[in-house]
Amino acid sequence: MRQRIFDMLFKDDRMVVFELAPDITQRLSPSASGSRDWAVIARRNVPGFPVESVVTFADRDAALAHYRRAVVDTPRLSLGGRSPAQPPSLEAYTLWLKSNQLHDPVLNPNAPARFDSSYSLNQ
Repeated sequence: MRQRIFDMLFKDDRMVVFELAPDITQRLSPSASGSRDWAVIARRNVPGFPVESVVTFADRDAALAHYRRAVVDTPRLSLGGRSPAQPPSLEAYTLWLKSNQLHDPVLNPNAPARFDSSYSLNQ
């Protein structure tokens, strides 16, 4: 299969990378109930890391549980832009990250990060 030119923009095999962060969005209404304190942010793994989605949670534990479920289903270039047909276990995915020296802020934070100057969130 021939590589498409847009595929060359991706920083590694993952088409999306995730971030776990305090939710800093402000409520539109002061009467809004249910404060949400944490967010799982999905970013396209290309220069600038544009946001694809943000899912908010009431606490860090709920956000972390979602993060761990979502990362194993990450679409990959090597799979034609699809998620694995059978998502790996969290342990197998973590081993894959480590063996490929891919940075993940939760599962492999000690790997070198491949951020560009436009990426400014704290990692």
